[in-house]
Amino acid sequence: MKLIIERFDAREWAEEQLEELFGEGFPEFIGADRLVERYIGRIREWFAELNLVLVDERGVPVAAGWGIPVRWDGRAGAAARLHGRDRSGGGEP
Repeated sequence: MKLIIERFDAREWAEEQLEELFGEGFPEFIGADRLVERYIGRIREWFAELNLVLVDERGVPVAAGWGIPVRWDGRAGAAARLHGRDRSGGGEP
């Protein structure tokens, strides 16, 4: 089977296709972050170039992944910074 990687925003996806990909929800660690609800809806917009979908030869999406650039200095308890900015204040990237 030939698979192709595309940006998620390269085309429109049918709701049925998205349900098939995301119907089981997100991994538990994502919901454990208290800021997820605040920002999860903006990820596709803010980091479109890092959101990818794997499609088969018929153009059917078979997997997807969201990416966000994170800067962390490695210290326990240090706040991760997205796109080089502290997101705790809620500003735009």
